[in-house]
Amino acid sequence: FAPRTAFTPHPPGRARTVMHSVFWQYLSPATQERIERAIVGAGEKAAPDRPLAWLSFEPGPNLWTMALRLRLWPDGEDRELALAGR
Repeated sequence: FAPRTAFTPHPPGRARTVMHSVFWQYLSPATQERIERAIVGAGEKAAPDRPLAWLSFEPGPNLWTMALRLRLWPDGEDRELALAGR
């Protein structure tokens, strides 16, 4: 997987969302780093009228929970929205 290193700017008044589910753990650390670097780089270019959201649903703090997380720019704050378990 070779993510683009830059996102094309989107129109003002619209949010862009990158979303993945039960995906991250299958990537090598190097690939995770490249993807994260590309998303964070795009986030650093976000503005209040052009926010970027990174939404993920991935394994949580233990084997039987999943964490729904949101990182939202332009502030870059990372939030845990929910934990799902058995």
